[in-house]
Amino acid sequence: MPKRVVVAAVLFRPNRDFMSCSHDQSKKFSICPQCGQLVVPTTNPNYFELYGLNVRYHIDQEELQNRYYDLTRKLHPDKHQLLSSENLILATQWSAFANNAFLTLKDDDQRARYILSLGLVEQKTNQFSKRPLQLAEEYFELQEKIEDNSLSKEERIKIFENFSKKLKLTINSLENSKVNLFKEWEQKGAPINQTALRDLEKIRDEMDQHSYLVSLTADLGRKWGA
Repeated sequence: MPKRVVVAAVLFRPNRDFMSCSHDQSKKFSICPQCGQLVVPTTNPNYFELYGLNVRYHIDQEELQNRYYDLTRKLHPDKHQLLSSENLILATQWSAFANNAFLTLKDDDQRARYILSLGLVEQKTNQFSKRPLQLAEEYFELQEKIEDNSLSKEERIKIFENFSKKLKLTINSLENSKVNLFKEWEQKGAPINQTALRDLEKIRDEMDQHSYLVSLTADLGRKWGA
């Protein structure tokens, strides 16, 4: 099953002093010297925007980590305990948002799913639509042969091993295909709009099949000790 990407909601309710202050909005996540409030974005950024990154599947992980450390230092509750309770609440909320954003972007699969969610690509709920037809048919044949007592143990093991190898090759192929499809999308400028919907849906389908086969491999391991 694909991992769920949870987009955290950040509640920002600025007080009157904050709203009337003309602090520098470019210095986000810092304490305004005029009103004494934590300066945060007035609208919730997506995860890439939060870290000043372009929406891409291929990102610099070292750069992401450095920006994460820099942001968490600014938002650490210990830095805001001596200020207002509102600052402490804001820092805690944004810190949780930043942590979730970092964990999502750090993970290849979650980052890919998050990009699809930004592109408003709907997730398929029908599990049968995720099954590669040929492999699904071979899997059912495998079950019959494994349970066929007329075959020797060695024959059944051989059938099982051959199918497992085919599964692994297909999984690797789908993973490589996903990476290449993201490269092609990025070469087009990584658009997040209706023009990119077909490209993103194709990536979704590849990822869904990949997830299904990974789950199938785990199922085989549980049943027959792969």
